[in-house]
Amino acid sequence: MDEKVEEMFTPDFTNAPAITVTAVARYLISEIADADQRSRQAFKSYNDRRLSDDGQVFEVGFMKHGDFGIYRGKVVPTQKQETFFKEDHYICWSAVDCRDCLIRLSYCQCLGG
Repeated sequence: MDEKVEEMFTPDFTNAPAITVTAVARYLISEIADADQRSRQAFKSYNDRRLSDDGQVFEVGFMKHGDFGIYRGKVVPTQKQETFFKEDHYICWSAVDCRDCLIRLSYCQCLGG
């Protein structure tokens, strides 16, 4: 990620809308039209874990842009040592409406989203 963009995100969530990792995963599965059986299976295995608690989701950052809060983070592959990009993590992000705490857009490079 570009260093200037990276600097815009903060690990301080004091003024961030309250969302959970589970809410993001549910959004990715339910709102994306091309969520296939493989994505649903990835979500099922996701439900069996507490990803943020056991370090699977890390370096989560937040930035405010107008009425939206943008979260970004990194996700460790759960079933392999590296991603299909040959990296040690996937990139994910979510745009949350700060007025009602609803996820408006979300994306993850992983198979679940």
